[in-house]
Amino acid sequence: MRELEALTGETKATILFWVSQGLLPPPRKTSRNMAWYDYRYPRMIEAIRFFQRQFNRSLSEIREYIEAFGGHEALFSAQDDLQIFLLGYENTRGKTFSRQEFLQITGMDEEELEELLRVGLLVPWEEGRFESSEINAAKAIRAHRAEGATLEELLFYPEAARRLSLLEVQFTLRRWKAKPPENPEEALRGALRQAALARHYYCSRLFRKNLDAILDETDVFCDGDFRKNRGSQRAGGGSASPKEADSEREGNQGSEREGFACP
Repeated sequence: MRELEALTGETKATILFWVSQGLLPPPRKTSRNMAWYDYRYPRMIEAIRFFQRQFNRSLSEIREYIEAFGGHEALFSAQDDLQIFLLGYENTRGKTFSRQEFLQITGMDEEELEELLRVGLLVPWEEGRFESSEINAAKAIRAHRAEGATLEELLFYPEAARRLSLLEVQFTLRRWKAKPPENPEEALRGALRQAALARHYYCSRLFRKNLDAILDETDVFCDGDFRKNRGSQRAGGGSASPKEADSEREGNQGSEREGFACP
């Protein structure tokens, strides 16, 4: 809790009150008097403050939004979308932390931090200074590694982002060359806004479509009921398509497609 207070600037009383009011999910209890607040909590707290201060939303209105749009993490995309639209960029510049503070908050050691910086999984704006976005990324990486993921498996993120950003820059420069902007500062903000919105749309939409396609074809969770429920939800409770019917007949017989296999 002290770590979360230091990172967010909110008091223990405020955080516990927001949990009690449903604005934050209950933390995972690790013992009778201890609870674990994972890497999502700083972002959720930041989002709550954003809606309070920027839009004068009450706690009950924020809770209604959470309930209506699928849970606490819905705050993330809503905040990002609004910041992109209003500011022209994602407002990630905030309080910065020293290298020692970063290590203390994340629980990393010097060697682990150096490795993340070297391979490009952490990309701070300023050398030796870290923001909450770096802290959240580091904690997410540690969570993935605790589940067995290797750094090599996570490198697709910076590699794909580097390729995409270069293509976006080239596209933007071609547009500016064809029609030089009258106001460079306004043009830059517009380009940042358009790129951020495009990334959010295509990455989120294609991830969901690709994941849905795999879930339709493969019993990832080894749970026939899960797939049947998905089919019913998509069809509004109607009959399944021939493709879905074939999938359902397979049940829990096991599937090795897409690298998954049920015991």
